[in-house]
Parts: sequence; structure tokens; C-alpha cells
Amino acid sequence: MKNLIILVFLALVLFFSACAKEKVTSEEAGVEFTLTNVAYKNLNFPFAEVDKALEKAFAEFGYKVVEENETPDGRELYCVAEELDLEFEIEIFSLIPEVTKMSVKAKTAMIDRDKKAAAELINETDRILKEKL
Repeated sequence: MKNLIILVFLALVLFFSACAKEKVTSEEAGVEFTLTNVAYKNLNFPFAEVDKALEKAFAEFGYKVVEENETPDGRELYCVAEELDLEFEIEIFSLIPEVTKMSVKAKTAMIDRDKKAAAELINETDRILKEKL
């Protein structure tokens, strides 16, 4: 019985920890992270504008899109930054007509997650959007 209680407790801890978020540093202001280091931010711009700004950010950073998939609410992109040995999985989708959620998972070739690179891509996209105003 004691082992069952411990097992249930551990299962609950794992379940609830998957939903936890981390605090962000000042360099990553406005960007939030899941426990698995996926960066995300809700941008107060329509999907089409975020999509264009993201393409511009790719060009500025020299990232190359290697695959893209349309989803019912948006699209998923896979891109690489060969000189930095980084891969990005990006998802953008419309929450409501004027709000788009952007999530970025940046990883090195060795499975490690790069939170700063993910946050930088989101913040650069946001900066491009705000400069247009």
C-alpha cells in the first residue's frame, strides 16, 4: 500500500510539472517558456502580419526554411541556422483575428534546447511588427 501511494504521488508530480512555466530574464522579456524550454508569446497582430515579419526575421538572421506545413489555424516551420548549428521548430497560429501565438523550439544538433535563440527569434519578430506601426 505504501508503494502505491508513493507511485501515485510521483505520477501526480510528473503530470503537474509538465504544465509549469519558468520565470524569464530581462533579455527574454515578454517571452514565456514551458518546462521543456519551448518559448512562446502571444503577439497582438493578425496572423498574416506575423507570418511576414517572421519571414523578414529569417532573412535578417540568415536562417533557411527547410520545411513548412499548413495547419488548420496557421502553419509550422522548420528552419536551420547552419553557422550556429541550430534547428528551429516554429508554430504560429491565430488565437483570434487580432492575436497570433508564436512558439519556438530551438535546439542544437545534440538535442539540447537553446532558450536564448528561441526568445531572440520571437523578440525580433515582435520588433519588426512594432516598427511597422
